[in-house]
Amino acid sequence: MPSEECGVLASLLDSPEDGDDPEFGFPLFGFDVDGDGDGTASVQKADEERFAEIRSREEAAKRPWRAEGSPVCGVSGLSDVCTEVPGVWQLPLESGGRVLFREGDGVGHGGDIVGTGARVWDSALVMAKFLDTTSSRTVSQAKSGEALSLKGARVIELGAGVGLPGLCAFRLGASDVVLTDVDARLPLLAENAKLNEADMLRRPGEELKERANVSGEETEGAGDAKGRDSLLLSLRATPSKVRVEALDWRRLEEARRRLGEFDFDVVLCTDLLFNDEAIPLLVDVIDAAASRRRPAVVLSCCEHRWPGAERFYSLLEGRGFTVSPVESREQHPLFQHRSIHLFKATRQRD
Repeated sequence: MPSEECGVLASLLDSPEDGDDPEFGFPLFGFDVDGDGDGTASVQKADEERFAEIRSREEAAKRPWRAEGSPVCGVSGLSDVCTEVPGVWQLPLESGGRVLFREGDGVGHGGDIVGTGARVWDSALVMAKFLDTTSSRTVSQAKSGEALSLKGARVIELGAGVGLPGLCAFRLGASDVVLTDVDARLPLLAENAKLNEADMLRRPGEELKERANVSGEETEGAGDAKGRDSLLLSLRATPSKVRVEALDWRRLEEARRRLGEFDFDVVLCTDLLFNDEAIPLLVDVIDAAASRRRPAVVLSCCEHRWPGAERFYSLLEGRGFTVSPVESREQHPLFQHRSIHLFKATRQRD
C-alpha cells in the first residue's frame, strides 16, 4: 500500500487482531465490555501500542502539508510556533488571524488511552482549514450554498480532543462554541480555549474584522518579550467564553441538563467513526444537538475506509439530514487529501 494511503483507518483494518479482540469495543470513549468505563490494563496497553503505530504511519504519509519545504511542515503538520508562550503551536488563518493550541504528551498521554485525543490528527487539520477557507468566501458564494458562514453561529464539537476545529470556528466569528469530550480530556481543552480567548483580546484586529466586519490594527510587540507578557497576563485574566463540557453519548438527558438546551447551527465531528457500535449513539447526540428552529449543518471528517461511515450517513439521512461530500474545490488547496473524506449533512428547520 502506498505510504500516502496509510491513514488511521487503513492501519486499523490492516491489524488482524482487531476483529478477534472482544475487549476492543469502546476503549476510546472510556467504555469497556461491561460499560463501566474501567477497562483493563492489558487492553489499554495493547490499544496504546496500536495507536502509536497508527500515528507513526500517518506521520509518514506523503500529504501536502507534511511535504519537505512546505510552509506548514513539522509537528502536527505545522512549523509556526507561537513564540509568546513556549510549547504552543499556531495555525494561521486566511484572515491574518491564528488558532493557538497545545498538544498533550502524545499517544498514551497520562498513561491512558484517552491520550489519543491529546494530539492533532490530520482530519482535524483538514476540517479546520476547510472552515477557514469557506468562511473567507464572498457573500454571494455563501448565499449560493458554496460557503458556510460562521459569524454569529452556535457551534458544538463532539469528541473534540485538542479542539482545533471548534477553536477555529470561534476565531472565525462563532458566537457560542462548546467543546465536548470525556472528562480526562477536558483540562487540555480548557487550556486551549483559554489561550485563544486571551489571544483574541490581545490581537483584536482580525477578531473585529471577522465578528463586526470592520478593520483594525494588531497589537504591537507580537513576537517580543512585551508581547509574550501581554498574552500571559491576558491568559490569567480572561473569563471563559468558550465552554468546555464533558459529554457522555449514552446519557443525553444528563447532557441536556449540563449543556442547557441543544440548539446548535453547526456540529463538528472529526475521526469519530472508528467504532461501528458507537455510531447510533453519535447519531442520537447529533440529532439532539442540531437546531430544529434554524437550518443546521453537520461536518464530519475522517480517514478513509472507516467501517461505520456508510451506516453513519444512512442513519443521519433517517433523521432528516441531506448528506453530501465536500468537493475538493471547496476545500483548502493545501489541506486536503484523497484518503481524508469530508462530508456535510444539512437539515432544514422544522
